[in-house]
Amino acid sequence: MLSNDEYRDIKWKLDNIPSTYTGKSRQNYSKSLRKKLKEHQYASTYLPFTPLPHNLHYINRTTSEETLNQINQIVTTSLNFTLDTESIQTRQRKNKPVLIQIQVLLSHNFSIVLIFEMCHLPREHTTTFNLIKNILTTIFNSSKPIYIWGERDELTPFVIYNLFSATQLSLTNFQNLQNKFKEQWQQQYLHLI
Repeated sequence: MLSNDEYRDIKWKLDNIPSTYTGKSRQNYSKSLRKKLKEHQYASTYLPFTPLPHNLHYINRTTSEETLNQINQIVTTSLNFTLDTESIQTRQRKNKPVLIQIQVLLSHNFSIVLIFEMCHLPREHTTTFNLIKNILTTIFNSSKPIYIWGERDELTPFVIYNLFSATQLSLTNFQNLQNKFKEQWQQQYLHLI
């Protein structure tokens, strides 16, 4: 948040842009000042976001067997998950699937966030790999809802890593919150044609 002096200074600069700034440079300068004022307005109006307590675990070839066993026990008892994926763009090729992010929702407003680093997995024949596979098998149990924002097809490219199959995904209870949000929005705010 800006101090009173900083706020007044930015307002003055916005009202008195030097004539030496022309064209694109003038637009960029004005835009950056307006952005600072908008951020100040948000900071003044809204409380800062504070996430609920959580533990973060990166799942890769360096994750210990003990940690994976503990995570598997936690995942077994949890009934709700959220999931998102990330891919990277490679020039003139399909996107490469690189991260699966799963939030394991626990009671008492606490969660565990698992970041599966697909490009840094252990070799398939190792115990660690099988423990990671077991965690995902437990999560992709058809009776447990997994909340996603988008389509289940987002996970299909990750099948190449052999941690789960396309069949497992087809049996998983994915709940697309994006569609539910659209439905609820349309019911709440009827649009006139």
